[in-house]
Amino acid sequence: MSSARPNDIIIVDDEPDLVRSLARLLRASGYQVRSATSGEEALSLVRQSSPGAIIMDIMMPGMNGVEAYRQVKSQLPHLPVIFMTGYSEMEQAALHEGGSAVLRKPIALDDLLAELGKLNL
Repeated sequence: MSSARPNDIIIVDDEPDLVRSLARLLRASGYQVRSATSGEEALSLVRQSSPGAIIMDIMMPGMNGVEAYRQVKSQLPHLPVIFMTGYSEMEQAALHEGGSAVLRKPIALDDLLAELGKLNL
């Protein structure tokens, strides 16, 4: 695994349109963005190189975001993850797992950029 690249971000969500929109906005803000539409795909990207952060949906078919984060954390315990969700009842579980933040969908770019700023990204 290569060394971490702070402005390299992985976006994970099972909604391809949301992934494309967030990727486009983050690229315009100077980030390098890779995307995944499943927890399994996200794990593969993390193994290829160490990102600076992951922005991950909680509720996805197959491996959900919390389970994917548990596996990521076993490899990269200090990797920050910002969770996204449309379900308020999932927020505390995600924070309990060690998520840096939980943003409610629809995601406001200003809120996302503020959270990345808190992580010095």
